[in-house]
Amino acid sequence: MKKVIISLFLIGAISLGHSQIKKEIELEPVDLTVKIIHPEYLKEVQKSLAPQEAINLQKAIAAFDVKKMPDFDQKLSFYEVIFKSTKGSVNTFYDGEGKILYALGKFKSVPLPKEIIRKVISENDGWRIIDNKYLTSYEGPTQKASNLYRIYMSNGSERKKLKVSL
Repeated sequence: MKKVIISLFLIGAISLGHSQIKKEIELEPVDLTVKIIHPEYLKEVQKSLAPQEAINLQKAIAAFDVKKMPDFDQKLSFYEVIFKSTKGSVNTFYDGEGKILYALGKFKSVPLPKEIIRKVISENDGWRIIDNKYLTSYEGPTQKASNLYRIYMSNGSERKKLKVSL
């Protein structure tokens, strides 16, 4: 009986280990040319102190042609596409012609630029940064984009929020 139980255990362990083998496939390098379809959006929202996660999604949004989506309908007054990364997302709304009406982005716990860390710490002696969010909004080419960090700080049991606009 003992041999049967040990044999079943070994068979189960071997089959589980075998099913977890990953296969890697090497692909040939491909030259990609990215065509910026919405340069006005990219020009307005990209800031030098923005987190890399936001910059990557903003570039993807600027190159995205919503009219090529299989379920795109020009008759609709707006069309929403959500771009996601591991740290956040940008909800982008397009009109029936494929132009960006507005975009709202929210990123959590992104690496803060050194310039912002220095400024915040020097102006808040004794406080430490515990978390942050990066918020971005674009309301079409007629409005100025808004980009800001919301920084959460603590000093013992005290807490406070700071807003740093870019």
